Amino acid sequence: MIRAIFFTAFVFTFVGCKKDQPTADSGPKTPLSKPKIEVREDGLAYEVGATTPFTGSVKKLDAKGQLLFERPFTAGKRNGVERRFTPGNPPVRELEITWKDGEKVLHIDYWPNGQKKREGPMRNGVLFGLVQKWYEDGALRFRATYDENFQWHGHAYDRDDDRNLMWNAEFNHGKYISGHHPADFVPKP
Repeated sequence: MIRAIFFTAFVFTFVGCKKDQPTADSGPKTPLSKPKIEVREDGLAYEVGATTPFTGSVKKLDAKGQLLFERPFTAGKRNGVERRFTPGNPPVRELEITWKDGEKVLHIDYWPNGQKKREGPMRNGVLFGLVQKWYEDGALRFRATYDENFQWHGHAYDRDDDRNLMWNAEFNHGKYISGHHPADFVPKP
């Protein structure tokens, strides 16, 4: 009999103390972000309470479970494609950053309509190589190759906000060689 009383009390305790389950009309949920990580003195990311550097992805989801953010890690360093999305139905991609062993190697931004806005490879935290920009309708706005000193090298093409041609010219490590340039441009000797 005593066992039956304890069993009944045990069942009522857990059933009675159960948290309310969310329903469709119970209001918005807080966005989820898992797992929780921290960057320690050694510069590596660890899951909170862990002793080994984190490998996996940190994700943030909206109330409907749609992905808003994802950042991959390998052995505590950012590694892979980080993606960010704007909230919405469906979420719209706004940014992609490719990481390799903790270094940013490619950066891509997107317009709200999903078209690419900017794309550029990086080396040591600086744009390096072919960099491109587009207008919101997808038309090319800018294309140039940057050298290791962040100077144009080779062909450079650039238009302003009103789509007026500014540059369609050749450069040699930042020095203008030939081609179309803005009217107020004075080449350096």
